[in-house]
Amino acid sequence: MANVWTRLLRGCGEFLEARGNSLLSTSFASPPALLASLINGAQPEDKPALQTLRDALGSGTGLTGDNKTLWDAITTAIGKQHTAITTISAKLAVADFGLSEAKAVGQAVGDFVSAGTDAIGKIATKVANGVTDVENRVNSNMEPWADGLRDLAGNVPGNFDKLCVTILDIQNASSGLWHALELDLAAGWLKVHLAATGAHGIGPVNFDGAEIEGFIQFKPPVLVGIALVSKIKAGLRGDPTMSKIIPGEAPTADTTDAVAIQLDSDQGFSLGSGKTQRVVLPVRFSFPIIELREFAISSPNADKKDAPAQIDFTTVIAGKFGSVLSFVCEGGGVSLISGDGGDYQVQPKMPDGLGLRLSAGPVVGGGYVRHDPVKNEYGGTLQLTFAKVGITAVGLLQPDTMALLVVLGVRFPSPGIQLGFGFTLDAVGGLVASDRRLDIDQLSSKLKDGAVSNILLPDDPVSSAPTILNQLSDIFPPQAGAFVVGPIVQLGWGAKSGLVEARVGVLIALPDPTVTILGSLQVMVPPKIVDKSPRVVELNIDLFAAIEPDEFFLKATLRNSKIAGLAVSGDLALLIRWASDSAFAFSAGGFFPTYKYPPKLAGLQRLSIKLAPPVKWLSLSVTGYIAVTGNSVQFGGVVDLSAKVGPASGEAHLSIDAMFVFSPRFAFIVEFNASVAIKAFGHSIAGAAFRGTISGTAPWHVEGSASVSFLFWDVDFPVGPIEWGDRDTSVLPLVDSMAEALKALNDDAAWIALPPAVSDAVTILRPAASDGSDADLARLLQPFSLIEAKQQLVPFDVDISRLGSYASTIKQFNFANPKINGAAAPAFSQINAPFAMGQFREMTQDEKASKPDFEDHVAGIQISPVAGTALGANASATLEWDTFFPQERGEAPVRGKWALPSDLNRMVLAAGAVARQRRVSGNPYAPPRPGPVEMADPGMKTVVPLVTAHAAAGVAMTTTEADLLAATGQEMQVVSLGLAA
Repeated sequence: MANVWTRLLRGCGEFLEARGNSLLSTSFASPPALLASLINGAQPEDKPALQTLRDALGSGTGLTGDNKTLWDAITTAIGKQHTAITTISAKLAVADFGLSEAKAVGQAVGDFVSAGTDAIGKIATKVANGVTDVENRVNSNMEPWADGLRDLAGNVPGNFDKLCVTILDIQNASSGLWHALELDLAAGWLKVHLAATGAHGIGPVNFDGAEIEGFIQFKPPVLVGIALVSKIKAGLRGDPTMSKIIPGEAPTADTTDAVAIQLDSDQGFSLGSGKTQRVVLPVRFSFPIIELREFAISSPNADKKDAPAQIDFTTVIAGKFGSVLSFVCEGGGVSLISGDGGDYQVQPKMPDGLGLRLSAGPVVGGGYVRHDPVKNEYGGTLQLTFAKVGITAVGLLQPDTMALLVVLGVRFPSPGIQLGFGFTLDAVGGLVASDRRLDIDQLSSKLKDGAVSNILLPDDPVSSAPTILNQLSDIFPPQAGAFVVGPIVQLGWGAKSGLVEARVGVLIALPDPTVTILGSLQVMVPPKIVDKSPRVVELNIDLFAAIEPDEFFLKATLRNSKIAGLAVSGDLALLIRWASDSAFAFSAGGFFPTYKYPPKLAGLQRLSIKLAPPVKWLSLSVTGYIAVTGNSVQFGGVVDLSAKVGPASGEAHLSIDAMFVFSPRFAFIVEFNASVAIKAFGHSIAGAAFRGTISGTAPWHVEGSASVSFLFWDVDFPVGPIEWGDRDTSVLPLVDSMAEALKALNDDAAWIALPPAVSDAVTILRPAASDGSDADLARLLQPFSLIEAKQQLVPFDVDISRLGSYASTIKQFNFANPKINGAAAPAFSQINAPFAMGQFREMTQDEKASKPDFEDHVAGIQISPVAGTALGANASATLEWDTFFPQERGEAPVRGKWALPSDLNRMVLAAGAVARQRRVSGNPYAPPRPGPVEMADPGMKTVVPLVTAHAAAGVAMTTTEADLLAATGQEMQVVSLGLAA
């Protein structure tokens, strides 16, 4: 098939070569010939100027000035056209003509057309003499291009006509090319459309109608190609045998004008008009037992350069055996795979999906199994009812990694198991995932699509099987060594009514310990068991809460919900992060527009309600949000009102966004926007709008803009900026910052003795007595221990101006060289902790909205006290032991060497390095061993104050922090590589 298309491309190239030569012998033969052609196709008002220019140029002899320049420019352009035709001829002479040669032909055609349009443009500029309309009319004159395309029947190479007969069954196709050509000089396209008139076929492929489109894009990027647009009518009835098999009344819709088969210089040979590389033929017919719903041709390896060429012929078949069993099979068929020597091998293609429905007495239900070739993953769902007990199962398996996921559930007969106080236990189940992890980000992104409900014992997993399997595959991706397990329960309230239904699951994920609570709540009034529509209240709330070692994250969404027939929706989220990059944020519906919220809280949907007045021509919607962060309180809302009566319509809009900050001084910012417009037939007749900002209170500040429009007049004018009130020049009360910092560091809780890095210590210190009799023991350290001093009252190594509501007497705190028992500590490093910098610096309103809630800064130090260690007095003790031989009677014989008993020997060996390594190497939960060299984040610098130049490592900080710290005047040095302390 590809050879047919390349031959047709070559035929198109030969056609273009012939037309180019024809143009060079007619309209583009010389400057006078080009002017004569333009005169023939010009508007009457433009012909005199063109004729005058032609007379002035004459034969080109004796020209001077502008006329000589114009003559030379047209001659040069015609010379470029001759060069382009020579290039086309050379490429067409290549024996193995392919896509690269076709692309070169397209480039040469582009050069030919560009040279011609350039020559016509220079003539248009000359005759227009600055009049734009005249210049545009001359440039759009198509007569010079038409001269070479009119009488084509006797001048087109035979290959083109022969191929059109083969593919389209069109005789003398070249004689009608003038009417089939489409030239768009502005877009750089040259196209030709040829359509078949009836049923025709190429070998085993039959078409009831087809259209060929050849195209050249001669503006960069150059693209040359040809496409077969299938217009199949009545399915496969073009074949006499199939027309007898397919029932006459079978529905067969016509295909759209989508590209079916295409060959171009960019993608090569392809099927379909998109990336799916798939063509669906509109075949649909049925017999008493079996039904053919779809027949498709696809090329799955089209975008894989190293993969063999493959064409799949697949079907969708459904069957039904009475009322007992029905099935549907998707994607089964055969594959043609290219082999050595260009031969194709025929191989069966297993179905992509198989669905079953069963109804046999007490057993009712169904199942669905699918295969995802991209992920090489099998998935399936099962739903059975046996003696009124429902059983559901959902599973995923990846054979390569044996990554497994199973969700099981058992649903009890109505009204479930009574628990008291109107509560019932309706279903129980569980989830187990081996070599799969729980992706919280994917779970969050799919919450609005019902992912939580699909995990927690869905009501009908078979009908929604493709959606459920795709969501589970994304939320629980494969990961070696990972494990997820947890129970699922479904509770009800309202006895048999089904007023409230709640499904809850608690999932534990390892080895990265995470506890995730999944919940789905459904409230219906009238209750679920009552078939009444519409309902007064119908709420569907899905949520999850993830508890990780460093954060708590909760997100809930309201979906497919109504109150009194009014649609309601919105998202709620809470994030508390207590480790690095600390943060606190709560939001119902989103944040202030300019606030820089944590990435996990992105995309929260506004709380909204769509009001439906009793008249159809009026609509009203209200959205809003409220948020609380470590720095601010935020809220806002939008009201939209619209009405339409016939061709007239009106719109009104009001929005407000506010943020309040209460510490250290009260401040706020409010942004509002209001507009109203009246339209007729979709065009604005009158309107007004105002957008503004107000902030305060010391001073008050107003700024905005307003606009008024009426018919064709628009007036815009600014409002402000306007300021009134005195600026807050009050001085914060002073606080002795040094005393407060020392007080925090002198607290016993600020000092911690870290255990030594050596895990197999020979001795350990006993805890101090609770009665205080040996309090000094609490301050003793084991050899090789570290001392940690840490406070979180004030950040160190950064400029501050206040402590909370008090002005600071110290601009910056730093740790000096620490000493132990009068001796300098051989090494110490700094410890970071999160600080809410709004409590230590003055911030503008924009900074309060955009800065993170917490930033990491120096809070303490770690010290190695080896150099100043004070040793106590020596203590001696008598070593006593008993020798016991459990398996021998009497006294043991005297041996030349002392040998350990076997039990003791095993115990000693088990504590050795080899045994420890064996235990660690097979333990998936063991922490990774540190490497000899660790690379820092490429966006971080390691900066060490000179007072700690002897320290083993500096403190990693962002480039901005490093620049700010260097600007304080401290003597600093950048350490590009350090060693761990």
